[in-house]
This record gives sequence, structure tokens and C-alpha cells, in this order.
Amino acid sequence: MTKVIVVFGSTRAAIRAERACLAAGLLCQAIPMPREISTGCGIALEIREQDKATAEAIMLSAGIPDARVVPRPAKPDIA
Repeated sequence: MTKVIVVFGSTRAAIRAERACLAAGLLCQAIPMPREISTGCGIALEIREQDKATAEAIMLSAGIPDARVVPRPAKPDIA
């Protein structure tokens, strides 16, 4: 299952987005912002790639216009 990351300009927006997604029944998980992604907030939401359009619609309706969906960085191999 491929996942994507939703990034935000503020922690407040990230928390509001998580609450809105969960209230709408969308599976999501708040995670620390991956180091490979640069943004002003330390929290991101992880969602399934197939839920991208739904998540974007939820965030627009919740008044969170600064959310961006980006690919999940690959996890480094641990040898």
C-alpha cells in the first residue's frame, strides 16, 4: 500500500486537518515531519495514496488551504 504525506504551514493546521479527516472517516496518522521534507511545521499526516483527492477535499472544506500532498520519502535500508 503506497502512502503519501500531507504537509502544513503550521502545527495548528495539521491538528485541525487530522481531526477533520478522522471525523470524515478517512484513515490518517499524524507523524513527525520526515527530515527530507522542508516545511514550517514539524507534524505531517500520512494517508493512503488512493485517499489523496478525498483528503484534499476535506481540508478545503475545513478551511485548511495551505495543505500540500507530497510523496512519502523512501525509508533508508538498514543493513
